[in-house]
Amino acid sequence: MTKNLQTEERSVRIINTPSDEVRKSFFYVQETGYIKLGDSKATQRENLNSFLIVFVLGGTGSLEYDGRHYNLREGQAFFIDCSKKHSYRSSKDNPWEILWVHFNGATSKEYFNVFYQKSAAVFVPENSFSMENILRNIIELNDAATANCAIRSSLLIVSLLTDILESTCISKEAVPETAKAVKRYLNSNFTDKITLEQLSAQFFMSKYHLEREFKKCCGITIFEYINTKRITLAKRLLRFTDKTIDEISAACGFSDQSYFNRQFKKAEGMTGTAFRKMWRN
Repeated sequence: MTKNLQTEERSVRIINTPSDEVRKSFFYVQETGYIKLGDSKATQRENLNSFLIVFVLGGTGSLEYDGRHYNLREGQAFFIDCSKKHSYRSSKDNPWEILWVHFNGATSKEYFNVFYQKSAAVFVPENSFSMENILRNIIELNDAATANCAIRSSLLIVSLLTDILESTCISKEAVPETAKAVKRYLNSNFTDKITLEQLSAQFFMSKYHLEREFKKCCGITIFEYINTKRITLAKRLLRFTDKTIDEISAACGFSDQSYFNRQFKKAEGMTGTAFRKMWRN
């Protein structure tokens, strides 16, 4: 905990100006801090090249973002893309006490897109202690501004984003036994010719329901899963055997070498021959 956070001061705000190297290489902190608000004045912004995570330690407040209104209370958080019009304010009668970080860099946009496709801007962290601890560590680290500050800050931001995605984007529902059984079957038989009709009959489930339950379990479709298993086996055979491309194609369950070549290049960005040469060299 920083010296400022141990005192009775109302707030601490740390503003950073990262180097070009840091901007190109890492997630980086633009601004971070702690505040216990004493009024209900709104913060309104748009077109700000930044991403903002706020965790509410106490009090109540509200957020307007992407055409929606949210009320926030202790233990909740929000994650927004500040390029969009937004505003937030503390309540007058029960002021906010919050931790926050403005950050950018690396794949910030991609992380946010994954989050916002699955969640509303406001969420309840699965582990509120972890979120609070990471944010306090970010503040302490950037307050001290040591030589390794940029690298450690990037690591902490990744940890924070990982916690958020685990809280909001990973289904907590129990995986249906049928989906588990289908996955086990595919793991043992992915090199065979497999059709949805066959699986539907074998597991006594409609094709639509089968696809939906499997994707819920694995995050990808049945045929994406089969293709991934086949490509993984092909990579092993290319690296550790002298089988021809045609032999590998057949061994992995592809209908012909041409189709194998297309799927392999789509997955790896190069031909099987190029992959073999690169890894053997």
